[in-house]
Amino acid sequence: INGAKGFLIPVNSIITIKDVDNNKLIFINNGAEIVLKNTIKQTGMSISQVALQYFGKTKVDLSRFNTSELAAITSAQITKGISKEAVLITRGYPSAKETTTIQSNRWVYYESRGLKAIVEFEDNIVK
Repeated sequence: INGAKGFLIPVNSIITIKDVDNNKLIFINNGAEIVLKNTIKQTGMSISQVALQYFGKTKVDLSRFNTSELAAITSAQITKGISKEAVLITRGYPSAKETTTIQSNRWVYYESRGLKAIVEFEDNIVK
């Protein structure tokens, strides 16, 4: 999710939740067991809230995105000119510690320990 460790799971992937405890969720995707660890300091949420935010019973309607947004979503790359909504689908929610609201024009993602990716918006579009 925010820490970008390991690999990204494409939007609308089918998963099976195997186990949930206080700070992690274990799920299966394409036969691989994946552990999603939650750091409340970064997400501002419990693991159950994180699961509700990232996993749903219905597919995301991708037809509302333009060609460049679909390319960004498919490649999991945030690119100039895509909407905030496309960024959320591409990368998920930014760090709650550094991005207090998604209405902000500056979102912070953690790439790995201490490294940050800053996404800036103008009129809800990546600058």
